[in-house]
Amino acid sequence: MDQDSVTVCVMLNLSDQSGFDAFEKDFNDPSSANYHKLIKAGDVTARFGPTQQAYDTVLAYLQQSGFTLAVGSANRLTITVRGTRAQVEAAFNVHI
Repeated sequence: MDQDSVTVCVMLNLSDQSGFDAFEKDFNDPSSANYHKLIKAGDVTARFGPTQQAYDTVLAYLQQSGFTLAVGSANRLTITVRGTRAQVEAAFNVHI
């Protein structure tokens, strides 16, 4: 059972949560100059997303813990990996 295959999706925090919250508030405020003013997804990632260094650090930890990358993400918000139940329990200090 410890060797059962598990897929885990790790979500990283935004690097500027308060900045994103302010952007979102302006985006939804009809009195704002930025009301419904769209920006490119890449710009959102560059301004508010996890840094490339943070993403690489988390991915390296997961790979060192024995996981295999299943799906990365261009916006660096998620890393989906595959491993065993035992690897999940060891890497995240949890009991499943």
